[in-house]
Amino acid sequence: MSILFSSSQGWVISHEKYIKCIYNNVVLTDIKKTVSLSYLQNLFCIINPFIYNDQISKIYRNEHTVKQSRKKKKLAFNRCLGVTNSEEVYCINEIFNKIIQCAKKFNFLNFNKTEQYNNNADAREISERFFKNLSSYKNASSSGSNTNDYAIATNCFDDLIIFPANSIFYCCDVKELFNKLESNRTFDFILMDPPWWNKYIRRKNLKNVAEGYKMMYNHELKELPIKSFLCNDGLLAIWCTNSSSHVNDVINILFPNWGIEYCATWYWMKVTKSGEPVCNFSKPPGKQPYERIIFGSRSGRTQKYRQPEEKKVIISVPSAIHSHKPPLIEVLASYLPTHPACLELFARYLLPNWTSCGNQVMCLQNMDLFTQESTSLEPS
Repeated sequence: MSILFSSSQGWVISHEKYIKCIYNNVVLTDIKKTVSLSYLQNLFCIINPFIYNDQISKIYRNEHTVKQSRKKKKLAFNRCLGVTNSEEVYCINEIFNKIIQCAKKFNFLNFNKTEQYNNNADAREISERFFKNLSSYKNASSSGSNTNDYAIATNCFDDLIIFPANSIFYCCDVKELFNKLESNRTFDFILMDPPWWNKYIRRKNLKNVAEGYKMMYNHELKELPIKSFLCNDGLLAIWCTNSSSHVNDVINILFPNWGIEYCATWYWMKVTKSGEPVCNFSKPPGKQPYERIIFGSRSGRTQKYRQPEEKKVIISVPSAIHSHKPPLIEVLASYLPTHPACLELFARYLLPNWTSCGNQVMCLQNMDLFTQESTSLEPS
């Protein structure tokens, strides 16, 4: 559903298409009506690289100069390689270009670069509206499930909320979850997207509480009883920033404390709708157009299931909403059991057949983020 192109080095996926597929038939429980849902059209309308607003007019007036300067920057970047971590940046850039070149042959992205420099105004408008409404239910404590084999939409938190098929949710602090789960419950796959300590997010919290989220120190993450809830041949994945301190703590502190052995690091490459990186590759420790997913497993796993390989790259157009990560379940299918038991911690949206937990777990399930079409199909 989400995979547009795959190769030995990675994938091009569509978050938008995946959501449209899993919500193809959603039952509105209050009125017994079935609808087909998709995200608002502009939520993934990322047509320009991320830049500051005051740069837009300069780009529009002097496009040719900008193109020339980009070429110079690329050459300068290539010359700067050789410092610590630059090999990683160079490698990801090379893999990205190879995948994109192959994907172009099959027209999986619109590679006709837009001439419109509006700094993704439509997408940013949706994001700003979303954060204004976020505080109304992000801290509401509750739990529940949809045991049907089809998605439903029902009133919850004074809003119309969508629940995917066979999904379980715990809207609470992650540290409270393990007291709510059965003590013998284990999972084949655990995905984490921790709110890493970050100075920018801290400033954002001070400026606008609704937009921020409560960050956690790494020593707090260390105390989570991951080992108790990951099965003996289970796989763990952690979304991580490119901060060397966070990466080091995951591999050398968190993993050993949880009884986890490091497997591999994958990279999520964020691109515009025309396949252009959302920002330039930079000399470390500068901002990069990618985030990383660090994999670890229990020691017994290698005897039963395929292990993730190093340096796979996942390419997709990102959502306009901060920390709205793409679904990984389809690219991970060959690394997991046929019907895996999956848990996401610090989740911001729900997935079919998953257990999801976090104090913002319902944030992206609001009907306001979707458009709908009526259908005649009724659930059996």
